Amino acid sequence: MARIVLGIGTSHSPMLTTPWNKWDERVKADRQNDALAFRGGTYDFTTLSELRAREHLEDEITQEKWQARHAACQAGIDTLAAKFVAAEPDAVVIIGNDQQELFTQKNMAAFTVFWGDEIANRPRTAEQIAALPPGVAIAERGHAPPAEI
Repeated sequence: MARIVLGIGTSHSPMLTTPWNKWDERVKADRQNDALAFRGGTYDFTTLSELRAREHLEDEITQEKWQARHAACQAGIDTLAAKFVAAEPDAVVIIGNDQQELFTQKNMAAFTVFWGDEIANRPRTAEQIAALPPGVAIAERGHAPPAEI
């Protein structure tokens, strides 16, 4: 009989695999996005910045805070990796959003099951990386190996 030996949950973000001193690269994408979500509404960057001005978010984006937050995230990921290795699972169930990485709107499955010994993890081509939104390409190293495995 199968036995669940571990459950792990984590957020994902380009920020987890982007060096802390490059986090501001995502601002370029945000400035171009006219549909930034906040508390049930959507806003362009300027409007949202004005709406949240009283929060003094500039105090939260200092290099010191970015560096500390990045270190905390990396330590957390290391902890999860160690727990995963220690659990020695025979099978793994991963629940996530494809985000049009393997599927497109034409064939987006509500639920997909992969059965096999391994799934190929290929790096994106230079052309694919160049087409990514600002600040995302630098995080590519966290999503794919440098060479096909």
